[in-house]
Amino acid sequence: MKPLPEDMREWPRDPRQLLGVKPGADAREVKRAYVRLIKIYKPEHYPKEFRRLRDAYEALQRLATGQNWIIDQGHVSISFDVPPTAQITVTSTPNNDSAPTDPGPVAPTSERIIPADPFESAWKEALAGNVDSAYADISRRVLAGDQPEEAYLRLYWLAFTYPQASPARTALDWLTQGLRVHGLSSRLGAIFRQRLQASPQEALLEPVEQLVLALSDPRDIADLLDCRWRACQRLGHGQTTRPSLCVETMTRDIESSAARILAVDELIWANLLFRAIEHAAWDKREPHADFVQTLSRQLNGAHHLHSRLETTFDESERLLRDARTWRGLYRIKSSPWTSSIAPHILDFVQASVLFPAAELEQDARQLAARIVESPNSALKVLDALATASPLLAARVSNTLYQVGCHCDLPELDTSRSGLAMVARNFVYESPWYKYQKFRHALLSFCCEEAIAPSDIAELIDEDPELVTGSRRRLSNAISADRTLECVYLAHRIFGEV
Repeated sequence: MKPLPEDMREWPRDPRQLLGVKPGADAREVKRAYVRLIKIYKPEHYPKEFRRLRDAYEALQRLATGQNWIIDQGHVSISFDVPPTAQITVTSTPNNDSAPTDPGPVAPTSERIIPADPFESAWKEALAGNVDSAYADISRRVLAGDQPEEAYLRLYWLAFTYPQASPARTALDWLTQGLRVHGLSSRLGAIFRQRLQASPQEALLEPVEQLVLALSDPRDIADLLDCRWRACQRLGHGQTTRPSLCVETMTRDIESSAARILAVDELIWANLLFRAIEHAAWDKREPHADFVQTLSRQLNGAHHLHSRLETTFDESERLLRDARTWRGLYRIKSSPWTSSIAPHILDFVQASVLFPAAELEQDARQLAARIVESPNSALKVLDALATASPLLAARVSNTLYQVGCHCDLPELDTSRSGLAMVARNFVYESPWYKYQKFRHALLSFCCEEAIAPSDIAELIDEDPELVTGSRRRLSNAISADRTLECVYLAHRIFGEV
C-alpha cells in the first residue's frame, strides 16, 4: 500500500482508496487496513487525519453490514471520487413479498430496480445522470405538501452529493423539513444526530433554530433539544469568548418550548429540566448557579410529580454534589492533580456525564493514548479520583468499558496453553503481599500478556495463602481494584488503534 500524501487535501475522497482496500473487501480486511493507518495517524498527534480515516472506516463498515441508508428495495451508497452525475449508486435486492401487476421483461436480479414509490421514476432519472431534472421534480412535489420519508431522504442526499442542483436549499434545509413531518425517531433523525455530532456548529444554524420552534410532539422536542445542547457543549469546550454558550442556548430553548411540552406531558418537561441542570452544573468554568436555581425552583414547585420522579430527584441531587466535587479537583495544586494527565481525566469525567458512550469513541481513544504514555501517573490520578468520589471514578471505568464494547474489542483467549502457569508464577515471584507496590508490576504484566486483572484474580482465587498485608485475599483485592482495570482497559482500547 502506498503511503498517504503529507497534505491531507491530496488524500483520496473515496473511502476504499483512502484505506487502501479493494472493492468487495470484507469487514476484517477493512478493519485491518484501518488499524494499520491509525497506528501512524494517532488521534492525539493527528486529530484531523484520524477523524478522516475514522469516517472512511465507518462508511465502509456500514456498507459491509447493510447499515447505510436503506430504501425499501435497495441499499443506497455514495462514492465521492466519481463525476457528480454518477455519484449515487443503487444495488437492488429482490422483494418476494409481492409481485408487480405488470412486471414486463425480467432483468437479472442484480440489476433489476423495482419501483417502490411515486418518486422512483425521478430517482432513476437521477441515477441516469439527470440530477437537476430529478431534483426539480422531487422538490416540487415535496413543497406542494407532506410526503413520505423517502422523498426527504432522496432530496437530502441529492443536495448533499450534488449541491449545484440545490442553490436555494441546503441538505440541512431538506433534512430539517423532513424532521418536521416525520420526527426525530425516523431515519432522518439518525442522520441529523450524526451531523450534529460531526459538525456541532450546525446546531446554531437557522434551519435548526426554526425546527426547535416548529416541532409539536413533546418527545421530538426533548430529543432535539438534548442533541442541540450536547452540540453546544462541544462548541463551548473550544471557546473562550462565549463560555456560557450552552446556557444561553438552553435559556432560549426552554422559554420557546415550555408551553408546547407542558400542554401535553409534564413528565417530559420535568426530565428536560433535569437534563438542562446537568448541562449547566457540569461546567468547569462556572456553575451557572442562578440558572440552576431557577430550574430547580420550577421542579420543586411541581409537587404532584415528586412521587413519580423520586429516583430522578435523588439522582439529580447526587449529580450536583458530584459536579461540585469535580470542579474542586481542577483547583487542587498538589500531586497527583498537577500531573499533565489529570485535566484530561477530569474532562473525560464531564464528557461521560453529558454524552452517551456512542459519541465518546474519539474522546476515549485520546484519553487511552495518554494513559498508555503515563500509566503510573494515570493510576495515581484515578486512585485520587476514587478517593474523592467513587462514583466519578466508576463513570470513567464504565464509559471506557462501553466504548470498548462499541469498538468491538476482540475477546481474549484466557484458556491458551500455559497462561495459567505463567500468571501464577508471576504472582508467586512478585511482592504480592505489598499490594500497592505489586499492582504496578501486575499492570505491566497484564498489558504485556493481554490478560485482564480480573482474569488473574480468577486464576489465583483458590490459593488461600495469597493474603495481602491488610488481611484481604489477593484475588479479592485485584477484583475490587477498578482503577487498575480502567488503566488496563485503556491499553486495550489504544492497542486496537
